Amino acid sequence: MFLAKNDTNNCFKFVSNHSDFGIELLENHKIKGMEKSTIILIHKENIYTKSIAIKKILLKIPKYRIIGLFLFLIPKKVSDWFYDFISNRRRRILKNNYC
Repeated sequence: MFLAKNDTNNCFKFVSNHSDFGIELLENHKIKGMEKSTIILIHKENIYTKSIAIKKILLKIPKYRIIGLFLFLIPKKVSDWFYDFISNRRRRILKNNYC
């Protein structure tokens, strides 16, 4: 997983939404409906999804911080469209089954 490999400062904990802990997190934060189709970042009781989650994560990864900053210049509606486009085609784009 790209994010886990590049999180050299161990800022994030990656949890499957199907694990007991993942299910508990989703229930505690009242997240329903999108948990199977998108990345969810929970930070200080705030919930971020799709492109905003990716942007915030990239800001914490030193090698990719500049990309995260650049992506914040793109409106959320446009960046979410690109997120959905890539997410729906990620196996073909990345040519692997790690997603």
